[in-house]
Amino acid sequence: MKKHFLFQFFLLVSIVGYAQRGTQVSQLLFTFDQAGNQIKREYCESNCHLKQKRTAEDAVSENNAIPIAELFDESVIMYPNPTTGILNLTWDQDLRGVVQKVQLFNYQGRLLRDYDVADLHETTLDLSNYPTGAYLAKFVFTDASIHTKQIIKN
Repeated sequence: MKKHFLFQFFLLVSIVGYAQRGTQVSQLLFTFDQAGNQIKREYCESNCHLKQKRTAEDAVSENNAIPIAELFDESVIMYPNPTTGILNLTWDQDLRGVVQKVQLFNYQGRLLRDYDVADLHETTLDLSNYPTGAYLAKFVFTDASIHTKQIIKN
């Protein structure tokens, strides 16, 4: 009789604990870049299903004040980096027209080249005539925000 009572007690505790846990599920959320590298880890204790990934439509919407540069970091792909000459840049199709230009700078701050990419979603940067070292690609957006990415030339 005592074993039967203990079994019912533990069964009841398990069911109640499972029901409570089901309403407040905590999760570990990961964000990855286009190449599959983990770029962000976030612990979510409750209402994890309410966290939605922002889209480029949200960024260009007049009702939302999401900086385009914040979304752009997740969508840009630069390859090969490090490079020996030609560097390919691509970003999401829905950001076409949002990126105005890409500027290539050396680390002394000197503007080396200015690329007009207003209606594009990809371009190539030619670094073959520049010495080995580190460079910056500066992306200028329609909302006047900017985003920079580092480039290494071997």
